[in-house]
Amino acid sequence: MLSLLKAYHNFLLLALFFLSFEANLPSSSSSPTHLCSQTEATALIQFKTSFSIDSVASSYCDDEIAGIKSYAKTESWKEGTDCCSWDGVSCDEKKGQVIGLDLSCSWLYGTFSSNSTLFHLQHLRELNLAFNYFNHSKMPSKFGGFPNLVYLNLSSSFFGGQVPLEVSHLSKLVSLDLSRNFYEPIDKVTFERLVGNQTELRDLSLDGINMSSVTPNALMNLSSSLRSLSLEDCDLRGNFPDEVNAFPNLISLRLSSNLLNGTLPSWLFTAPSSLRSIDLSYNQFSGQIKEFQSKSLEFLSLENNKLQGPILSSISQQLNLVYLRLSYNNLSGVVEYEMFSKLQNLTILDLSYNRDLSLINSNPSSADYTLPNLRYLGLASCKVTEFPPFLKASKGLESLDLSNNRIQGKIPKWMWDVGKDSLTYLNLSHNSLTQVEHLPWTGIETLDLSSNVIHGDLPIPPYGTSVFFISNNSLSGEISSLICNVTSLENLDLSHNNLSGVVPHCLGDLSSSLLMLNLGVNKLYGIIPPIFAEYCRLSFLDLNGNQLEGPLPRSIHNCRQLQVLDLGNNKIN
Repeated sequence: MLSLLKAYHNFLLLALFFLSFEANLPSSSSSPTHLCSQTEATALIQFKTSFSIDSVASSYCDDEIAGIKSYAKTESWKEGTDCCSWDGVSCDEKKGQVIGLDLSCSWLYGTFSSNSTLFHLQHLRELNLAFNYFNHSKMPSKFGGFPNLVYLNLSSSFFGGQVPLEVSHLSKLVSLDLSRNFYEPIDKVTFERLVGNQTELRDLSLDGINMSSVTPNALMNLSSSLRSLSLEDCDLRGNFPDEVNAFPNLISLRLSSNLLNGTLPSWLFTAPSSLRSIDLSYNQFSGQIKEFQSKSLEFLSLENNKLQGPILSSISQQLNLVYLRLSYNNLSGVVEYEMFSKLQNLTILDLSYNRDLSLINSNPSSADYTLPNLRYLGLASCKVTEFPPFLKASKGLESLDLSNNRIQGKIPKWMWDVGKDSLTYLNLSHNSLTQVEHLPWTGIETLDLSSNVIHGDLPIPPYGTSVFFISNNSLSGEISSLICNVTSLENLDLSHNNLSGVVPHCLGDLSSSLLMLNLGVNKLYGIIPPIFAEYCRLSFLDLNGNQLEGPLPRSIHNCRQLQVLDLGNNKIN
């Protein structure tokens, strides 16, 4: 479920990015000498009044991530003013006709009527209603009645019912996006009829629509002029076609979260320089990743498949590569750090959890390259023996996973400046770290140091930390009351150490934020203090395997969400 949520979240970010890109494209604007007709102005006003305004309807629009600020565009629509000057409305410069309507992220909330006055705007060429809330309304068949429409985007707007066949009447369509709604499944015949008449189609996105009865071969009926194809999470099954000349103009291919199998189609590797983005993650592809003949890739995601063999050197020639995920496959072989030395634009690199992949730095004396734009690095279970030296200039690093490796000793001091103000996730679990001198990352939210051989006193994480795991180590001494200053803690696991002393009373200050507390298998003694506040949120409490005694505090009754309570192997009466 988490992987699907992640995939969905990743889709929303990509969709919002493309909306931002489209928002910056030049569009027709009104001429001061041509007012829009009264008929079209009235139709727009009536369309406006058929919905309420609620920011929740466009909650996925995030201007910090996508560069789009959601707001009620229709608030600027006033009777008696030129509708060509209204937000989201664009007009033909000569005739004053409304030819474009962009109401994406506009807080529209309500039922979409099949007789909406929107359908009176017969000159529309572009229509964007993405990221609103239409209350699972059936998508009206009249969407197929715009004779001049070249662009239609209804993504993530809570439409339901069948995708009407009338959409196939839009023979001039260049771009169609119906993704992430609640349509009923599309069968093969319906799909072929939908796209069969759209010979001008360049961009198609149907993410999230159940197409389990559509064979991948049916995709070959799409226009050979296709530039972008996105069919993520569509329950597509079977082998993807391996036709040599398939989609020669393709720029972006996104087919993640399906049940596609077989080998990767060979035309991916022989495609011309136009192909920039490939996402086939979360499928069942097998076989090897072949050499890419072009050098134009910017985005490559093949994670969560069954791919085998080595990572070939052509990856190192993709100088424009920004995003590379090959994790959770059966890849094997030795990968030199130097393979990534020329990929200066990389922001995301993830090779975690492959069958037998080893990353080495065979020539440390010449390793003076860095990856300054890196934001995410995942090298879990890659037989890594050191902190990768190319991180030294990654000042904006946000997430680092080096778990399940062979790193020994302590965290090098140069790492203290890596992501010092930006790092939010750090996983160094299941290594052989012996000492933690300093935890300088002020923005850290999740810190996992479990299953190492760290000794000495309990290190105190930065005060904004919400998840802190340091179980299965060799910590000794008392639990410092400084841990209670980390007031954002939700999950704290100090189990399987040699910690002694009493349970700090100040932990009561955290019980209104803590969800999980594990102090099991230590050497704690004394009574269990009344640490359970009136608004206790604990769902998991483990004190097993200590030397605690006395009664269980009555304040445990405050923890009404408690699901796991383990007090075994103590002296409690």
